[in-house]
Amino acid sequence: MEQIMYIDALALKYKIKFRHNPSYWNKVMIGIIYRMFVAGGLLSLAHRFEMVTTDFGRYGLLDYSFAQDPFYTRLTSLPIIAMILVLLLLIAVKIFFINPLNISVRSFFLNNAAGDHYGLHLIDGFKSSYVNIVKTMFARNIRILSWSILFIIPGIVKAYKYRMVPYILAENPDIDTHAALKLSEDMMHGNKEKMFNYDLSFIGWYIGSLVTFGLVGIYYYTPYKLSCDTEVYRIISGKLGSNIKFGRKPVIYPVMNQSYYNRRAPR
Repeated sequence: MEQIMYIDALALKYKIKFRHNPSYWNKVMIGIIYRMFVAGGLLSLAHRFEMVTTDFGRYGLLDYSFAQDPFYTRLTSLPIIAMILVLLLLIAVKIFFINPLNISVRSFFLNNAAGDHYGLHLIDGFKSSYVNIVKTMFARNIRILSWSILFIIPGIVKAYKYRMVPYILAENPDIDTHAALKLSEDMMHGNKEKMFNYDLSFIGWYIGSLVTFGLVGIYYYTPYKLSCDTEVYRIISGKLGSNIKFGRKPVIYPVMNQSYYNRRAPR
């Protein structure tokens, strides 16, 4: 019987640190692209610039009001047709550019983990399977969004349920949409709570990134977290072997037989 090896968040981080030096600057560059486009950093940066360069930003930061936010008031001041067109444009950019770019980012880290320390793989999500990638990621996002609109917690659960879809598409860009979603569901079955705790273990790095105005995030946290996320996928998908499991070793308490309780019973 083969011995099962369990890798929790701490062991995973320790393992990744030894693989973090090769192609470091490539990881930083891909991490910046991820932060700017996939994680919405570009819009956030534009929003912050708008706040800082207006009277609201100079005098009203402590009394923030969404209704007075210059970024959103400018958007809502547009004619209804123009506002709809802007929103449709943002949705189109998300569907046809950001989602495939997300697949390219995952492809880079998967190939990097497999030993390719030189390729950037930025066009992997835009190749011959582009239409299938767009369709599958759209179906994934719709499922997550629909549950998030109804209830926040189920939306978070759905996000974890389909978390592996970008990696599945990065490895199998021609896979059927339903098959990709079902495969992610199967892989995350019993792992959603572990992944949630794993994400929480990075909160210190996230705070460090905020305190340093994003410098820690750019030069360490983002490439480090994406490397760890990739290794989690490799473990859960069985790429490292069926005897390696993600999470802590389960604690099995001994079952006491009836004679034990008879001995413990008061006379």
